Amino acid sequence: LAADLLCPHCQQKGLVQANMWQCKNCQKQYDFSIYCELCGDAVQRLTGCGSSEHFYCRTCKAPVSRKAVLYTMTDPQELL
Repeated sequence: LAADLLCPHCQQKGLVQANMWQCKNCQKQYDFSIYCELCGDAVQRLTGCGSSEHFYCRTCKAPVSRKAVLYTMTDPQELL
């Protein structure tokens, strides 16, 4: 789960906001992406009023459990 990801720099938990993940401790930010575990394509995040986070894979044409997605974090500074 996204809440369980640890900062590669200081090994502390962080917060996800839009497509960014930010460490609560060192404030370092990372680009954040979520992929389908079955096909490897990016999934669409579905949110609703009072509902927990759900995902949908357009390639598989199926809902994907938040426990069945792959989370990746990339340092935007490394891409320069």
